[in-house]
Amino acid sequence: MPSSNFYWSRNLISGFGKMWFLITPQETDSNGGGASLLGSVVEEFDGGLFSYYPAPYHMATPKLIRDAIELRRDKLNLDNGESIVLEIKFASLRISNERRKSIKSGIGNFPSIPVFLDVGYSRMVSITVELESAKMQYISTDYLSRLYKLVDGDDNLIEPSLGIDIDNNYIVDQILLANQYNVIFESDSNFSSQFEAEISFVNAQNAGKISVSLDRVNKKRVTAKVHNGQDYLVAFKVIDWDDLG
Repeated sequence: MPSSNFYWSRNLISGFGKMWFLITPQETDSNGGGASLLGSVVEEFDGGLFSYYPAPYHMATPKLIRDAIELRRDKLNLDNGESIVLEIKFASLRISNERRKSIKSGIGNFPSIPVFLDVGYSRMVSITVELESAKMQYISTDYLSRLYKLVDGDDNLIEPSLGIDIDNNYIVDQILLANQYNVIFESDSNFSSQFEAEISFVNAQNAGKISVSLDRVNKKRVTAKVHNGQDYLVAFKVIDWDDLG
């Protein structure tokens, strides 16, 4: 199963690392995913040709690693008032992605919007995400490394009753949440009148949640605006257990 089933890009955010951008963002309280992914163990999928990627949902218990740190505060030398989950807010953040860096190809859902609208990724020139109200939540690598050293790298000691192989999967250490953002899709050719009709249908069905518009001058550009006040998980980053040693 290719990574393009779930993601349209793996993009670098300066100061944080490469994050997996979801084709369909998840509401923060999404069952199996959303904000609960932070500090969770997610399955490592084989994308073929020696490429691997994370599943966008947690294995077994959510926040497994986050809770493991919480339970071992004293042994990890963490103060009672010291937050395990750290947060940075962005008044604005712009992420650009050229076609050559895109994971997705063929027909798929318009990137990073919580409604269904098919678009041709093979015609993509660029995708730009403009985050107007967003926050990065993360767990310090230092905290994760302390946990690794405490159990001497033996992931079986984290939660023996679950039998989860942390070593052969991933830990989610960063999540990007947003509730006001724009996604601009630039195509190499004009969008059709049929696509315009599909945009009109999406807007009618999702009034107040999202608005999609085709540039009247440059009919190669479509902008989707998500401004409904709902926080969405837009992207996340993972780390290997072995990288913490």
